[in-house]
Amino acid sequence: MASEKQIAANQRNAQLSTGPKTEAGRNASRMNAYAHGLTGHLDFRTPEEQAAHDKFCAGIVSSLAPAEGIERQFAQSVAEDHWRLNKARSIENNIFALACSFMDDTDENDATEIDKALADARTFTANPERFQLLTVYERRIHSNMTKSLRQLTELQATRRAAETEHAARQNALRAQALDEARLHTQFAAMEGLPCDVATDFPNSNGFVFSTDEIAQVIRKVSHLNAAKHAESSGWAAAHPERRTGLAA
Repeated sequence: MASEKQIAANQRNAQLSTGPKTEAGRNASRMNAYAHGLTGHLDFRTPEEQAAHDKFCAGIVSSLAPAEGIERQFAQSVAEDHWRLNKARSIENNIFALACSFMDDTDENDATEIDKALADARTFTANPERFQLLTVYERRIHSNMTKSLRQLTELQATRRAAETEHAARQNALRAQALDEARLHTQFAAMEGLPCDVATDFPNSNGFVFSTDEIAQVIRKVSHLNAAKHAESSGWAAAHPERRTGLAA
């Protein structure tokens, strides 16, 4: 724990720290509010740039069709990295364009394609470190983008497999519940008793069937059973006049 003397000394030293004194220092200090909390990189755009960025990223995210949560986060990362790659390529193009802008009007109007190519070559040889830095920058972005896309694809595959399995299980449970509803209804009809399946025999999985739906499955099962019986008895044994074209 600091002593009273140390505390007093710290307070005196704090009075000596008055922040930046030059205009350049003050301007740099003002930009601290715009610095990203994780990387310290400045990240602010004009309203037009922000609108273009948002539209671009939204299109990519939509094409990747992520679910909410972590899938959408990975999709957004892929979109952001695509934006950064495009920006890096734009910077490279602008570096070469900047070289041509230093030519005076006469030279630019009279310049041949060879002159412009030589200007590009001079720009590259004069500042190779800039292009090397852009290459490193692009490589890192592409690596991050590939990793995010791979993770997104794996998550989507796992989710879709789980959804398919769940749908198959639900379909099987529903088919079983519908067959039970059919049996309850047919047995009640045989006994001459009223039957409301939803009320009298509620399904444990929460499936509810309409009267028409149950009637339809009863007709289907009855027709199928009759067809099986006809097949086992030689199809048209009871109706010789219909035998033509039915026998296998």
